[in-house]
Amino acid sequence: MKITCIIVDDEPNGVKLLSEYAASISALEVKAHCSNSKQALEAIEQYNPDIAFLDINMPGISGIDLAAQINGNTGIIFTTAYAEYAVISYDYNAIDYLLKPISLNRFKTSVEKAIAFLQNRKLRTEETPATPQYFFIKTGQEMLKIDFTEVIYVEASKEYAILHTAQSKHFYYRRMKELALLLPANFIRIHHSYIVNLNFITKIETQQVCIGDHYFPVSATYKKDLFRAIKGSTI
Repeated sequence: MKITCIIVDDEPNGVKLLSEYAASISALEVKAHCSNSKQALEAIEQYNPDIAFLDINMPGISGIDLAAQINGNTGIIFTTAYAEYAVISYDYNAIDYLLKPISLNRFKTSVEKAIAFLQNRKLRTEETPATPQYFFIKTGQEMLKIDFTEVIYVEASKEYAILHTAQSKHFYYRRMKELALLLPANFIRIHHSYIVNLNFITKIETQQVCIGDHYFPVSATYKKDLFRAIKGSTI
């Protein structure tokens, strides 16, 4: 299985080492080398890589902050010299966490994990039968049934996702990145803070979408995902 990746590290030696390691693995194809988060976001938008090797300690936007902006199609493997960040990495569903200095064998193990992760995700997608029309969320001591067709958009609120329907809103203890992978195909993430139901969009502008009287920003990171999703409905 061929997987694509980008390498993000503000230290040239870090980029050089991971590039050399990647070159030794035939299954891995490096699409871009990035020295900061801005370059990384541009590379993700251009190449939509399977994996991002992401250094945590970078000037400006840190690797942790960058991870929160990366869409769910790109898996994350954190790299850092600081072991204390290991726990934080689990909050972002990282595939792996590489502690510097990184050995070739440890790098290969991480790539194997990434391949297994991508294969399992592909298998789940292929084997999933008809998309269910509803799901349950826990609210206190109860399980509340919510119809997918009634959810207009989802809004991020720290560690919660807020599901908005025409009649009410529901707080769901799950991060947006996780939820984006669980929702049906008509739900598209358009921004770090928003997932919208395509069925309710009334207008799309250059940098925002309109649902009724509400406007939602479309970030550069997710713009291609939005237009890819509506391609089949564009005439």
